[in-house]
Amino acid sequence: MVASRKRVQCRACGRRVLGGLTVCPHCGHHPGYLHSRGRPTIASVLLGVAAGIVLFVLVPGVAATMTGFVPTLEPTPVVVVWARPTFTPSPTATPRPTATSTTTPTPEPTSTTTPTLPPAPTTAQTSTPTPTPRPTVPPPRLVLPPDGVDYGGGPDAEIVLVWEGRLQEGQQFAVILRFVNRSDGTETRGTYTRDSRWKVDPAIFKDINLNLRALKWDVTVIDMAGNALGPPSESRIFTWH
Repeated sequence: MVASRKRVQCRACGRRVLGGLTVCPHCGHHPGYLHSRGRPTIASVLLGVAAGIVLFVLVPGVAATMTGFVPTLEPTPVVVVWARPTFTPSPTATPRPTATSTTTPTPEPTSTTTPTLPPAPTTAQTSTPTPTPRPTVPPPRLVLPPDGVDYGGGPDAEIVLVWEGRLQEGQQFAVILRFVNRSDGTETRGTYTRDSRWKVDPAIFKDINLNLRALKWDVTVIDMAGNALGPPSESRIFTWH
């Protein structure tokens, strides 16, 4: 039987195998030949693997005998080549300056006694703004119509008011005409002009009260904003029927 065959030591790997084998099932070399250990070629490794597979398939006894057998691997000598290490100098850290605590002595407060003076008497003075004086001009002098004249002819009457006065740059005349209207209220008409005469508007006639046909007029010098620059002239009255 195969199990009774003599076991021999493989000269390639040193393991014990069945005698008569031409291929070691452990290393794949011929057990009777001396091989260099630790340098198997690719062809020998493939050859050993193939031979092992064939033996395990064709020889069941060998497989049964090898069941539970744990091979002990011999340590392979490792040649360590000692190389002197190259040290890279580490950068030397520059020491940071140490902050020096400088303590400035706080001067003690010196108590100073300030004499209390009595409050100075306050005299309340009320300043009144001085108004800017406005330029004044003499009042115009009325010329026509004479005071108390009576005009007939109704709205067809031609009534022209004439006066005398001298104007400066930026000045004008304000002609004011007052009368009582048909609602018994006082009504004012007039005009602003730089001329020294003004024709009364005929449309005023229909607004005059039927019982009070008197009209009163005067002239004042004003600026372009309508402010009076002097007193008004005398007032004259005329009637209009």
